Amino acid sequence: MKKSELFSEYKDLLSDFREEFEENKALKKSLEEHKNEIELLNNEISELNKKEKAEETSKFLEAVEQMDNITEEKLEERELKDYGAIIIGKTVISSAEYSARIDTEDIEIANAAKSEIFDRTELLKAEIFDIICSDYSLASKKQQMEREYRSAINDFDRILRRI
Repeated sequence: MKKSELFSEYKDLLSDFREEFEENKALKKSLEEHKNEIELLNNEISELNKKEKAEETSKFLEAVEQMDNITEEKLEERELKDYGAIIIGKTVISSAEYSARIDTEDIEIANAAKSEIFDRTELLKAEIFDIICSDYSLASKKQQMEREYRSAINDFDRILRRI
């Protein structure tokens, strides 16, 4: 091959390389934009889930407040409702704190862990409601609520350890 042919081929290859390089650069930029969009959507979903859970908690607490015939005496009933609300509140705060401690760059794993924490919180709320409705003594109900709270916290710890 002649020098001029080699030089011409070199220029063609260099031109092709530049075109491919620019195309690759554009694809990387597009990919990054899509990743950012996905992250924004995941954040929006997470926020919507938090709002939904907060609304459910509010409705649950309202339902507990409106119950009239849970226990034998009105004082015990009021104390029991307040105690249940305190346990639920502590659990909701703990679940938020545990969710904030999730430390992973994998968004799917983080969202799954948060979902598990929120699901466990919802389960505790249902268990508290069942305890309030049970026929046990006030002291026994309080002990059961405390056990359920400790169990939820242990579950939150297990979820974080798995990540």
